Amino acid sequence: MLLPAVFAALSPIFAEIGVHGIDSDLAVLIRTAVILFVLAGRQMVQPAHAQWQDPGFLILSGLATGTVWVYYFWALKIDEASKVVLIDKLSVVLVTIFTFLSERSSSPNGWISMVQVGVVVLVLQA
Repeated sequence: MLLPAVFAALSPIFAEIGVHGIDSDLAVLIRTAVILFVLAGRQMVQPAHAQWQDPGFLILSGLATGTVWVYYFWALKIDEASKVVLIDKLSVVLVTIFTFLSERSSSPNGWISMVQVGVVVLVLQA
């Protein structure tokens, strides 16, 4: 379970190093191409056999992710990864707020609150 966290921690470090000397939009394009290449190698359900609940939300999610990546790489171009990641992780707090009434978390609420407080404190110090 910790392996995704390790990769998530390495991603901004590699991105900060890789974005130097190139346009941040080109960096997003390269990252996207790599992700598509990785996904192309995985076995997926054929679209004709997929049971779509509402593909519009997947499109909105893709637009939100693309927008995040554009700003994320732009921020890495002008500031340190440690600061950019703090702002990015503020999303943990925002997701909790946005979904507070519509979801019931299986995680202990104390842990969520600790993460939220920690992220807010770190962002305010940055």
